[in-house]
Amino acid sequence: MSDRSALKSIAGTRGYGQFSRQGTRVLLPFRALSTIAACFDLILIVAVSLLAGMAYHLAVFSHMGEIETFFGVGALTAVNFSAILAARGAYQPEHLGNIGKQLRETTNAWLLVFFLLSLVAFSLKISETYSRGTTLSFFAAGWLAIAAWRFAFSSYITRSIAEGGFAEQKTIVLAEKGQLEGSNVVAELKRYGYQPVRTFELTPLELAGREPSAVDSPSQLVHLAAEILELSRTHRIECVFLLIS
Repeated sequence: MSDRSALKSIAGTRGYGQFSRQGTRVLLPFRALSTIAACFDLILIVAVSLLAGMAYHLAVFSHMGEIETFFGVGALTAVNFSAILAARGAYQPEHLGNIGKQLRETTNAWLLVFFLLSLVAFSLKISETYSRGTTLSFFAAGWLAIAAWRFAFSSYITRSIAEGGFAEQKTIVLAEKGQLEGSNVVAELKRYGYQPVRTFELTPLELAGREPSAVDSPSQLVHLAAEILELSRTHRIECVFLLIS
């Protein structure tokens, strides 16, 4: 099993947590990156649609045009764009830090969305209220804005990983006996802001609940559940990670 696969969280217990500050720099929790990227995409695309539409109409027709139409087109574009990226897994934190992959994914999704919307506009004959000039302005401005935003966000993620600059989140690691030997999983978790409060090592039989024990003796898993419950009362545990074969 690779170290990367150990970073898949199986249980979030406290939501995304609060932003913290180190000096004047805002530290984000690692697992909040996906939500931040998706929400900012939606807001950015709608804002660009409004600005591009109004700017084009002011320049060409000396009036701002139909703002409701610009908002509707922007919202429809944003929802479809984000849905395509989510389906392709482009909002996963490990992908958000790869600027090359981000530019490819966002460009492909942007082209696909505009192709589909152009077909819809042609079939519904709404080109009279939403001109080709407005469409091209939105297409160009939108792609530039998304590319710039993703480049900046990817740079932030890359820098934060290198510096260990994510908000601290306390966690528990459940590992199969022997999996931690020669592994850098714990060190890698700390780079992403996850601070293990306790690491438990269990045998395969214990993990399966089939460890040899007396009939009336509580199983190891029962003791484990009790310890985790006690830890959650004394520490703010954010999530639990598994490292098993």
